Amino acid sequence: PVLMLTLFAEAGGAQTAPPPASANSAYIQQIGDLNRITLRQDGAGHSAAVAQDGDSNEAELTQQGDGNTAQLSQSGAAANSAAISQQGNGNEAFAGQESLLAGIEGNTYVLLQQGNRNFAAAFQSGNLNSSEQMQVGNDNIAGLLQKGRDNNATLEQNGNNNEAVQIQIGSGLSSVIVQENDNNFAVSEQIGNNL
Repeated sequence: PVLMLTLFAEAGGAQTAPPPASANSAYIQQIGDLNRITLRQDGAGHSAAVAQDGDSNEAELTQQGDGNTAQLSQSGAAANSAAISQQGNGNEAFAGQESLLAGIEGNTYVLLQQGNRNFAAAFQSGNLNSSEQMQVGNDNIAGLLQKGRDNNATLEQNGNNNEAVQIQIGSGLSSVIVQENDNNFAVSEQIGNNL
């Protein structure tokens, strides 16, 4: 439970993160509808934070080798979407989405991390939810919390210290966790409706 709370606190905190201050960093804020961000960083200190506030926004973050860290926040009443991909070294990522009815659609999140220190967290609040997290090697850990409506989540970890947490709270629900070798550990807690 402590781990879960920590992960989810981190994800929620992404919404108010200050601009990172190291080399190879970016901070982008968009307010309004139909925005789109594609951000790519290669090599060195990395760090990025993206905040979008409005409907039908999309964001993609890609980081390759070295420092990594990415934060993402989307809030609005419809059709949010996000994708984060990190490749090697420091890794970490946080997300956070919130969509509250108005047009019904909203949420979707995809993360891929590949090697080294890994760690991801996510948070999605309302509407059609969905999520995918995949981590491949080294210190792993994931986490996710979705709150209400059609839900769905998938996590796959492949090697090394692993760990996973998924919690979904209400409506369509569904969850899949696949872990393979090394130290593994998983929790999935779903609370109400179609389980």
